[in-house]
Amino acid sequence: MAQPSWAVLDESNFHYEFRVAKVKADYLMWRSAQPITDVRTDEDWTTLSSVLYSQLGVTKHRQARFLDALECLDRLPRLKAFVEETWLLDMEQLSAIERAVGEAPIAIQNDDFFWQALDEDLMGRFTPSRPRQLTPTNSTIKATIIGTIRSVENLAVPDAHPLGDKPTEGPEPCENPGELMSTLPPVEEEPDQLLIQDLAGGKVRFELTVGQGDGTQIADAVAQAASEQDCPPATALTGLILGNITTKVTTMVYQAKDVEDAPVFHPERGILTDDAAATLNDLVTATLDMDEAAEAATRSYETTRPIRAYLYGRD
Repeated sequence: MAQPSWAVLDESNFHYEFRVAKVKADYLMWRSAQPITDVRTDEDWTTLSSVLYSQLGVTKHRQARFLDALECLDRLPRLKAFVEETWLLDMEQLSAIERAVGEAPIAIQNDDFFWQALDEDLMGRFTPSRPRQLTPTNSTIKATIIGTIRSVENLAVPDAHPLGDKPTEGPEPCENPGELMSTLPPVEEEPDQLLIQDLAGGKVRFELTVGQGDGTQIADAVAQAASEQDCPPATALTGLILGNITTKVTTMVYQAKDVEDAPVFHPERGILTDDAAATLNDLVTATLDMDEAAEAATRSYETTRPIRAYLYGRD
């Protein structure tokens, strides 16, 4: 019986040796680019990035991504040993791990327990469960890390009664919280707003709050522009607003057709509110059947649009 394995690590695969050689060489190249001392100032980083650009021909943004990825990996000893033994993960996937970790509160990022838990959870994520399993996508990796962050946050909540003693006086617990909640007035919807704050050093902070439907479109456009221009999201957003960058993006939402009133799902936002779903449904220009796409095949090197949509939604 075939043992659980990763398809990309199948030594019978014609591309196996080439892929491993590429992933290993890329990893070692970025290890060689790591600074010997800490980069503490903008001047230090400007000097380092200029040297690396002249020697590697890689943009400053990509330098930061991959060097940050290695710094993150150094805090995950089990995963680091696994990477250097198998070469399952490339620099893009290591960068996805670092970006997801960056969403954790600073207090958690400075917690040794978080890194131990994350190391264990990622090792579980990168342990195959079936033969020739496909490598986890960046969105799957992110979901694993977000789950670890939530678990650590929950463990950090203090127990109001650590010894198990419950107060004997005071209000009685509600027998039917649902009935009580239904009698409360509705929560006021937070209005759309834009906050602008002047910062030191000639910087300006923008904080934008919009509805989930509009926010989803903005986030998708920024992500697409950042990918196309190989730049940070903030730079992409600035370019889009000022008209220096243009992009075309397809926002995909998913809804089960065999379940009545099934929720609408977006790969990054998750389950959408009714208002957001209505906003995006009004913009729909094409509907793809995922049941058909799941069985579709193509002889082209590039997947067809329905197959891409199916794979994206499945992952």
